[in-house]
Amino acid sequence: MTRYLKVKEAEGKIFREIVAEADTMEDAVIFVGTHGSSGFEERFIGSAAFKIVSNANCPVFTIRESNDINRRLNNMLLLVDSNRETLQKVKLAAQLAKAFNAKVSVLGLQIAGASAEISARVKAFVGRAEEYMVERNIRVDKDFMVVDPKVPEVIFEYAEKHDMNLLVCMKEIELYADRLFVLTSFNKRIVNRSPFPVLTIPVDYTIYNNVRS
Repeated sequence: MTRYLKVKEAEGKIFREIVAEADTMEDAVIFVGTHGSSGFEERFIGSAAFKIVSNANCPVFTIRESNDINRRLNNMLLLVDSNRETLQKVKLAAQLAKAFNAKVSVLGLQIAGASAEISARVKAFVGRAEEYMVERNIRVDKDFMVVDPKVPEVIFEYAEKHDMNLLVCMKEIELYADRLFVLTSFNKRIVNRSPFPVLTIPVDYTIYNNVRS
C-alpha cells in the first residue's frame, strides 16, 4: 500500500478552506480537534471546528483534546432516531466495524412524549440496522433510550457505562434563512459536549426527488 503525506497552505476562513479541500478528494474524511463544551471553548467550536462539521459534505471525526486516541476501536455506539435519514449512517458504521473487528451497539433514541407512531418508527429503524449488521457477521446489540433533546449527557453516560469508543450520528440539518443548512441543536450538543470521539455523517439528499441538497 502506497502512503504519502500531502501538505498544503491556504489563506481564508479555516472551515471554508478545509471543506473546499475535502471537496476535491474522493471518499474524503475530515479529522478535526475540538476544545470542549462550555464557555469560551464552546464558542470556539461554534466558530471553527463546528463550522467544519456543519458545512462538510463528507464524514467528519471530531476529537476532543482530552480523548484517549490510543484506545482500540472495538465498541461503537450507533445512534438511531425517527428521522428518515437515520439509516444512512449504517453502511459506513458497518465498514468501520468490519475494518476494526468492532462491536456495534445500536441505540434507539425516543424523544420524551413522542407519539406511538414515532416510537414504532424508531423501533423499526433499529431493527433494520441490527439486521444489516447481522447479515455481515458484525457483532451487534440493540437498546432504547428516552431522551430530552436539551440533555445529551444521558447518551454520554450510557456510552461510558458500556465502554464505548466512538459515537456515530447523522448530520441532522435544518434550513436557515432559506439558503443555509445548519446543524440542529441536538446534534450540535452531541458534537460540542461529547467526551468521546464523534463521527458525523452528512445526509445524502440526492436519493430524494425534488429535495434541494
